[in-house]
Amino acid sequence: MADITGIKYPLEIDERGGLVIASDEELIAGHIIQFLETEPLERVMRKDYGTPDFLFSSAQEVNSLAADINRRLTQYIPQASFRVEGSLTDLGELQIDIYWQYNSIAQQPITVVFNQ
Repeated sequence: MADITGIKYPLEIDERGGLVIASDEELIAGHIIQFLETEPLERVMRKDYGTPDFLFSSAQEVNSLAADINRRLTQYIPQASFRVEGSLTDLGELQIDIYWQYNSIAQQPITVVFNQ
C-alpha cells in the first residue's frame, strides 16, 4: 500500500476521463519538478513556493542558489531528504542536480538546466 498519493504532475487523464493518481516516489518526483517549474509569487497562497529566476545569476552565486533550492525543497516536501548541487555548463547555463531520498532509499537524481 502506498504511503502517500496525489494527482500526478504533469497532469494526465486516465482511460475513464479522471486525473491520474501518483504515489510515493513518483508523486515526490512530480512535486520536485513542479517546484522547479514554478516561480515565487505564482501561487497566491504560497508566495515563497518555487524557484527564483536565475537569469542574472553569476558563477559565484551557484552554491548559494543550490543551498536556497535545497532549503525550499526541504520546507515544501518534508517527506523526502535532499542534496542539491549547482554548476555552470560550458554554454553558461545553470545546471541543478537534485539528489533525493524517500523512505531512506536513494532515488533517481533529477537534473534541470536553466538557460541564462
